[in-house]
Amino acid sequence: MKKTIIAALALGLPVMAGEPVVLTPAPAPAPAPSCPITLEVAGVYKNAAKELLNYGPAKDIDVMGADLTLVKPICNNSAVTLRFGYNFGDEAQRFYWGGTEELDIHSFYLMPGYRYTYALTDKTALYGAVNAGIANTSVKYKYDEPGFISKDHASDWGFIGTVELGIRYQLCEKTELFAAYEYTANYATPDGCDDQTYNGVRVGVGFKF
Repeated sequence: MKKTIIAALALGLPVMAGEPVVLTPAPAPAPAPSCPITLEVAGVYKNAAKELLNYGPAKDIDVMGADLTLVKPICNNSAVTLRFGYNFGDEAQRFYWGGTEELDIHSFYLMPGYRYTYALTDKTALYGAVNAGIANTSVKYKYDEPGFISKDHASDWGFIGTVELGIRYQLCEKTELFAAYEYTANYATPDGCDDQTYNGVRVGVGFKF
């Protein structure tokens, strides 16, 4: 009995002597890595490498437009993307007798993709990307001369794919600029039209959130 009392007093001596009992808290869990989604807003210009029509004399028609791209990182260098875009181009020819012939081309497209980024500095990086999806291409034809007008319209859905090589520069924590070369193959071919390939440029700004 005496031994039990002595042992209890010995355990209580630090508290009785005024020494506080310090409880060490468990370490806080490490914060999850930041993987912000980026929204890119871009202007595009594409130089056509093929003629638009697959019959008779026809010119290749360059297009310009804009796209919105969501970029979601999946690791340090890789990301998945989703792009929606629109392109427009036209070509007009005026004849000596007063007639005018005009071709308009409109394309909408939706493409998921994959992107790989390689950092050069803290603010500058190179990237390469592939995108593939579906496009709708619409072609409108109009011939107009005094006393006579002829119109035609055709559209089609088809596969579209792009390969992109670019450079990015971070302006601040949530904003960056980018410029890229883009090769496009569009297989949405309305009646009388051929599939189209383009060499283009894509320039814009990205916002992280």
